[in-house]
Amino acid sequence: MLIQTLPLQIILATFGIINSLFTLGRAFSFAFGGLRAAIRVHASLLENIISAPVCFFDRNPSGRILNRLSSDLYTVDDSLPFILNIFVANFFSLLGTLVVLSYSQVSFLLILLPLWLIYRKLQFYYRSTSREVRRLDSVARSPIYSSFTETLDGSSTIRAFQKEGFFLERFIQHVTLYQKTSYSELVASLWLSLRLQLLAGFIILFIATMAAVTFHSSSLVNLGTPGLVGLALSYAAPVVSLLNGFLTTFTETEKEMISVERVAEYVGIPQEELQGSESPPRSWPAEGRIEFVHVTLKYKPELPPALDDISFLIASGMQVPC
Repeated sequence: MLIQTLPLQIILATFGIINSLFTLGRAFSFAFGGLRAAIRVHASLLENIISAPVCFFDRNPSGRILNRLSSDLYTVDDSLPFILNIFVANFFSLLGTLVVLSYSQVSFLLILLPLWLIYRKLQFYYRSTSREVRRLDSVARSPIYSSFTETLDGSSTIRAFQKEGFFLERFIQHVTLYQKTSYSELVASLWLSLRLQLLAGFIILFIATMAAVTFHSSSLVNLGTPGLVGLALSYAAPVVSLLNGFLTTFTETEKEMISVERVAEYVGIPQEELQGSESPPRSWPAEGRIEFVHVTLKYKPELPPALDDISFLIASGMQVPC
């Protein structure tokens, strides 16, 4: 008896070792690749923001920039590689479950196409909604950073003018808006979970019904032995968690990519043009003399000149009132 079961044990042990090696390789590749990508994204984002023109900081509040450098970068560094790794694992788990169900119960192939159409329609509605809700969530987070930073920097002025209530009310409004977007995202997730549970319940009901109909050997069509029916039911039970996990991780991957999109938006900002950027000699400046000769300056290219053909000389040691 031991000799007969030994080959089966070796086969199972071999499959376990292979599965462990593939899991380890997948986890290491996502961790290493995600870390290298995050380093490059962070370096590129920081370099582009530092080299951005002054008008960029006039148009973008500090909270929006801090949001890119904190929450969005955290998503790129940690959340995105983690959720992408789980998505790949859920995909192959779901694929293997469908193969086993199709092998153990050939009748499952009859409802595979209708189930796929229903599942595709559900994921289309959920993905479209959750993606936009996540984008609103990211946008609603920026005013919280701005309000908090402004309040800390101007706390003495706020107390001097006794405007604590005004700033507290404004901060509560920002937090309330952010909570609304987070609640909408939670409700969308519960909406999907309910429909996936109904879909998995229908699969189990179909397999059990077909097994009961073809139980007697006198039936015209025999769709499986009791062992295969039990195998199909055991694999059909976790379908709800696999379907939910696959669609959730797929949608979460899409939503996490919004942070990559927001970071890439700042990576592509215009850079300050450096003309005549040669390093001056070490002895420069020899004297504190400033001379403007026919200088024209604009705050933005589309605005009229703030200084138009200005020429003046400030000699060394002079004091110029502002």
